[in-house]
Amino acid sequence: MSVVVCGSFSSINNPTFDSLAMWNGTTLSKPYTASLFTYLGIPPAGVSGSYGSLLPSFINGIVKRSNGDLYISITYPSGQSSPYKGIYRWNGTAWSTIFSDENVIAIDIHTASDTIYFTTGHNSNVYKVAPSSNTPEKIGVSDAMEMSGCIAINQTTGDLYYGGQFSNMLDLNTYTPILSVENLARYSGGTWYPFGGQTVDGNQPGFPPAVGKTSVDSTTATSAVLSWGAAEDTYTDSSFLQYKVVKASSASAIDTVEEANAITGSGIVSDWN
Repeated sequence: MSVVVCGSFSSINNPTFDSLAMWNGTTLSKPYTASLFTYLGIPPAGVSGSYGSLLPSFINGIVKRSNGDLYISITYPSGQSSPYKGIYRWNGTAWSTIFSDENVIAIDIHTASDTIYFTTGHNSNVYKVAPSSNTPEKIGVSDAMEMSGCIAINQTTGDLYYGGQFSNMLDLNTYTPILSVENLARYSGGTWYPFGGQTVDGNQPGFPPAVGKTSVDSTTATSAVLSWGAAEDTYTDSSFLQYKVVKASSASAIDTVEEANAITGSGIVSDWN
């Protein structure tokens, strides 16, 4: 098993590696660097017009798909100009350009689905590269400051988390605010949401009409079987909702949320599980 690393470095233990290196558990090598520089047309360091001295700041991310293809993201330092930016793919034989319109600030992959996400700095866009595709699709844009936009992926749910110096997600076409998010947003199922805890939600979670509320079955003098369907909430995914079950001597003693929350001790059957 080998590990490919990238970042703002020009050497590892003295040899020159120019931001991209492979470790096979025993030795370091640079199997991609020469071919990448050739593909990009980057002159060698020291040659007039070379961008080689800036490359330690260029290659800032790398992901690998299940078929072995590598995708690297490139940006250039703020305040400097360069023709080298975007995302480039190595298929085991040759490099190709996936995206070259803007600086890429961050890149990540949902490994179960092979879906790649990345953010750009100049126009504060968020892109998705669908499985078995190499064509980026713009899925979001924010009012972030330039060079701002980190991402993380929940590998269990596939949800994307997008953070930076921004206050709103914008319409993809009109660039007008459509969602107030305050520095952190969640993308799930094709929709953007504020991250939990950012927006005051005055509505209690509840059960959809089709689901109904709690039902009680198999009642005896000492036991009962309770069952209910999944609740729903404005901002919180159903899989993250928890349930509290309480008991009292009469229904009227717990027919409001406030009364149910006031129950303590042996009156609590299930405490937010």
